[in-house]
Amino acid sequence: MHSNQIKLLFILLFSSIITAQNNKVIDWVNQNAIALSDRDFKNDLNISREQLSPNFINAIVFGFGEATHHNKEFFEMKSKFFKYLVQNQEVRVFVIEESFGASHFINEYLMGNGGDLLQLMLGLKQGIWQNQEVFELISWMKSYNDTKTNAEKIQFYGNDCMFNYGITAIIKDKIQQQNIAITSEEKALLDFFSKQSFQDQEKTILQEKFSAVKELGTKISVTSNDIKLRDALKALEHFSAFLVNPNQETRDRIMAEIVEKIHNRQNAKIFVWTHNDHVKKTVVYKDKTPSMGNWLHQKYKDRYYAMGFEFGIGKLFGFNEGKKAFENVVLEEPIKNTNSEFFFNANHNIFYFDFKTANQNEVMNKFLSQKRDYIQIGAYGLVLKYIKYNYISEKYNDMYDGLIYIKKISPRTSLN
Repeated sequence: MHSNQIKLLFILLFSSIITAQNNKVIDWVNQNAIALSDRDFKNDLNISREQLSPNFINAIVFGFGEATHHNKEFFEMKSKFFKYLVQNQEVRVFVIEESFGASHFINEYLMGNGGDLLQLMLGLKQGIWQNQEVFELISWMKSYNDTKTNAEKIQFYGNDCMFNYGITAIIKDKIQQQNIAITSEEKALLDFFSKQSFQDQEKTILQEKFSAVKELGTKISVTSNDIKLRDALKALEHFSAFLVNPNQETRDRIMAEIVEKIHNRQNAKIFVWTHNDHVKKTVVYKDKTPSMGNWLHQKYKDRYYAMGFEFGIGKLFGFNEGKKAFENVVLEEPIKNTNSEFFFNANHNIFYFDFKTANQNEVMNKFLSQKRDYIQIGAYGLVLKYIKYNYISEKYNDMYDGLIYIKKISPRTSLN
């Protein structure tokens, strides 16, 4: 037998082994994954406690990602899981990848302190949350809170330090209400941080301003026990810290610190709503720095539960290079050689499986422990021309504790 024939035989044999292994993985998913086909938020999550792993049941911080920021099915499934966790596992804090200020005003609304939800949501700095799906979730939170005592109510926080929406206004208002004396320099400091963008010549003094913000926070905390004022001062400190070091390492570290601070203060179970890239327990793919989930996993170990999302086909937010405009991109088949394509062969349209449970199976453990390609799609959407730059290779076991797969996705329902 010639060497070329031997090589061909080896390739065919290797391919048949891989195909057989892949088929076994799909067979396991078909038989053991939890089908989640009902997306209607009005209906409770059709899942029993017996179907959930001890890892999920015992978690105190739940990180729920999304494969894109723009598709309704991710929002719908996350909303259903949040509702389940509130009703069955005493989760009482909702944290979202959003500015402190905008989230503060939504929390005031949820606490019964007035406001129009539509207008409050249009004030979110992350326009990706301005959709009907999130509107329905917050409306449900309000209805839930209306029947509860203050101690039992769901609280709403933002943990994204990139934005300064409303922070200084909240601080100034509370300082005035409480007759707290501040100097003209401190007033000027708050005015300085009232804006979102800064001139190049201003950036040279940001470190100095950051130190001044910390000093102001320390000073006011001595004279005021107002938690909301203290939180606003801390949010301003976080914003100024990001301006000094405007990178992903700063951002994700602070996102995790905020979650930890809330838990330490309230001893509450927390649901965190962000992108897959923040939720996963490894690194942020562009900077290769620790993700929010990495920090939370270091802190809480198995009591942090990271839920990832994948999808197959559908209509996605993207950018048309020729038109130089954003538009929807239609994927009529899964992206080749990725987990998205692989799971598309499963029977269920939407399904969830837990990795601790799956790892008890030898074939699944091998699969979840292999480096495999997936697609990373951020806030700017998908540009098919440059899709090769969206490919990332990681091990599922390193990234998540569970996965929700949705075969077909569609655009979120905008409020505008």
